[in-house]
Amino acid sequence: RQPEQQTGSMIMPSEATCLAISPQGFWLAVGHHDGLISLWSLESKQLCWQRRLGGAGGPIAKLSWTEDLLAVIGNEIHFPLR
Repeated sequence: RQPEQQTGSMIMPSEATCLAISPQGFWLAVGHHDGLISLWSLESKQLCWQRRLGGAGGPIAKLSWTEDLLAVIGNEIHFPLR
């Protein structure tokens, strides 16, 4: 595991492997090498939510948004945001 990296006011727990901005431009989803998904508020630049995918078996390869849903492509996991 890599040491924590700080970028501005954001702390990334491991190497980022993919990014996706929500259609409304309010959220940034970050997939990490260690299977972690982080959700950041672009307005406040604060971490709002994190979840590690237990059975994913490795890095997050691709994230995708619909209007109110974040999907982890390839793992067929969906997170409703409402």
